[in-house]
Parts: sequence; structure tokens; C-alpha cells
Amino acid sequence: NGISLVLYDEDTHVKLGRMLLKNSSSKQNKGTESSNAAAPSPLSRSNIFSSIVGMEVNKCRRGEGLSKIFLALWLRICLETDAFPRAAVMNKPLISLVLQRFGFVPQDGGVSVELIRLERDYDIDLSQSKARDNQPNHQVGEGTESRASFGLYSPHAKSLQGIFSQRVLRTQNIAILDHLPTMTSERTLIHLKTTFEHPISIEANVVEYNPPRAVHDSDNWDISTEQRRSMLDDPLERQKLEFQINEVLKTGKYGGNDNTYGLVKFFSSSSMLRNVFLSLACHIEY
Repeated sequence: NGISLVLYDEDTHVKLGRMLLKNSSSKQNKGTESSNAAAPSPLSRSNIFSSIVGMEVNKCRRGEGLSKIFLALWLRICLETDAFPRAAVMNKPLISLVLQRFGFVPQDGGVSVELIRLERDYDIDLSQSKARDNQPNHQVGEGTESRASFGLYSPHAKSLQGIFSQRVLRTQNIAILDHLPTMTSERTLIHLKTTFEHPISIEANVVEYNPPRAVHDSDNWDISTEQRRSMLDDPLERQKLEFQINEVLKTGKYGGNDNTYGLVKFFSSSSMLRNVFLSLACHIEY
């Protein structure tokens, strides 16, 4: 029931990358209700879920924002087929970042780390075991002369141990830092080693959401349950997601007028797309 969604450049026919997905259907038994919603869960039909498992972008096309486009295309398919998007246990920092920018929220049980875009002056050679310019030791990939583009930092070093192989660090140009850079860098709090749900699923009461517990440390990170729940208060989550998708894919209307960007068409009809995309969904009852 796995799907590999492969994307190509229309002009050159060169492979841009692929997404690994897993579709499933489930139906709640009567009497089972989510603990965080006021209305009962819909019991008249099975709910279809599409989970992103992984993503790969052609190495020569990285840095062009393609991961955001890939995710937007998948989300568009989910909306067209009435599938609820979610993410499997995610250990890929850059995918986690893009998921969070599309509004996905992490389930409890993972770890919170800072993803830092490294400045050019912060020179980490991924072929060495040490950063240059007398920087302290870092865990980095081996066998390449490229520089790390991103760093991962957690004051709780053990939370990052064993998550990444040298190959993963090398291919993603990521270094694990033992301290925060002194120069100003773009920093984003992300979640790893956990699954993600989208607020449209929580709003529809088809999943049970357990927000991450509050995190406090020496750097005063504070991700409280109240903050995470406030992300779910807006009853227009589907419209917000539609807007985000249109902004990335340049589809739909713009400028407040009848002007439109382009259209994304997958098949001759939504029903045909649904039949193809969901044909491999396995069924789960709970």
C-alpha cells in the first residue's frame, strides 16, 4: 500500500524527485469518540488518510524550494480526493520544517530541536570531524567536501543521539552542533521522532490529537499545550490550507479580482483521481 509519487521537469523530462506515501482507510467503531472534540466522529463512512513517509529532491535541484512544491502538490491531491493528510514518524529535519510551515502539528512523544541555517562564515567541512576556524567538535557526515547548510542543536544532547546516520547527515548537508552559533542565524524550532497531523483532521474529529507537553530548558524554549491548542481554534483550516497551496503552486485567484493564476489538473475528473490515488489504501478498524 505504498506509493512513490515521482515528479519530472516538463521541459527537460529530468526527474526532479519523489515522495513516498502510504494511504490507509479507517472507521471508528460506534461508541469511540475523540477526546478533544465536541461533536461525535463521523461513523457513516471510512476515513481515508494519506501519510507522507519520505521525500527526495534531485541533488542538482536542491535549494530551489522544490520540497515546498512537492508537498503542496500532495496536499492538493489530498483535498481533491477527500483524504486527510498526515505524516509518519518523521526524522528528516527539512521535511519536518516544511510540514510545520503548512500547518501540521506534532503529536506528543517526539523531541524538539532547533534547525539553524548556517551562515557562510560558519564553515563546517562535512569531510572533517571538526569545524574550521577553531570551532568545537560537531557530528557531521563523512566523505564529501561540501559545507553544512543547516545545523541541529538541542541543549539535551542525548535527544539527538542515534537519530541520524553519517549518510543522512552528509546527503542533507546537516551538522549536529554542540552549541548555538554566535552569529545571527535563522533559527526554527522543529519536532522530530514523532508523527504529525493536520488541523483539518483534528477539526473534522477524525483523529485524536495529543499535543507535545511543555518544554522548558536553559534557553527558555516554551512550547505549551495551550499554544499548540490555539493553532486549532480557527474553524477555517481547510480554507487556510487551500490558500497556502495556491500561493505555492500559483493557482487560484489573486489580487482580489477575477484574475487567476493557473490550474492544476491530474486526471479528467476528481473521481478518476480518487480511484487511482486511493486504490492502494489498506483498511484499518479501531
